[in-house]
Amino acid sequence: MKLLLEQWRSYSKHLLIESQATSALDDLLSATHASGKPIPSQLAGASALGESEGLQLANEIASSLESHGIRQTLVDAGDWRGGARSDRVLDDEEKKRLLDITAMIKGSIELFTGASVSTVREPENFEPTRDKMFDDTAKVNYEVANIILSAISKGPYARMSGEVPRPIYRGLALPVAVARALKVGDVFGRDLSSWTKDQNQAVKFARGSMGAKKKDPNFLLGTLSVMFEIKKPKRGGQIYDYSEYRNEMEVVRSGQVRITKITEVEGRVSIVYECEEI
Repeated sequence: MKLLLEQWRSYSKHLLIESQATSALDDLLSATHASGKPIPSQLAGASALGESEGLQLANEIASSLESHGIRQTLVDAGDWRGGARSDRVLDDEEKKRLLDITAMIKGSIELFTGASVSTVREPENFEPTRDKMFDDTAKVNYEVANIILSAISKGPYARMSGEVPRPIYRGLALPVAVARALKVGDVFGRDLSSWTKDQNQAVKFARGSMGAKKKDPNFLLGTLSVMFEIKKPKRGGQIYDYSEYRNEMEVVRSGQVRITKITEVEGRVSIVYECEEI
């Protein structure tokens, strides 16, 4: 009877770990950028537009960002450097609108890459008292960034017609219990998660200061360096062209993914989880 009780406790604990694994994974994914930069709880950005005007413009271009991506949105606004050559000259109003759109997209991405993702996700949680450097209008920057980044993250991965999708990666140091509990078919993913096109960046973070070496042969303690991979992404914004950290090749995406294959490997990481968008 005692043996049966111990077995049941062990089995119950295993079920608990499995049920919590994807939730724990989402928490870890939300805590840092793909490069390993921490996501602080509070910082603010800048916007040259007033609150009403800024939110109005953000909502106007959000549908284009989600349907066509950053480059085509700028082309449609008159920045023909990314599209077909045009000899048409913009009038002053069009020039101002293009400058405002460009500044809004770049400023929103800078908030995401250099400031607070948590506040971009939930701008209603902005608290100016946390940092006296910013004025009372700073909250609108996060409200604008939430609209812009949400649209970009759901937009097409390809920046132009005919672009062949490259895999994207996310490296993590996962608690061993979580790494071992994840299984094929598990679904995870929250809005505005950070991935990278650079596999070395993902590996570097997985093996960095937060990364772990495989110490326990029974995988009961510590953490494992692991990597998640989406081989053929269809959605997600390649934001590094507009980021302060271009070399990190960061991609922001929203929506869930499903684990399709788990491979234990020897080398820089211990486990590779292949995933597909759903």
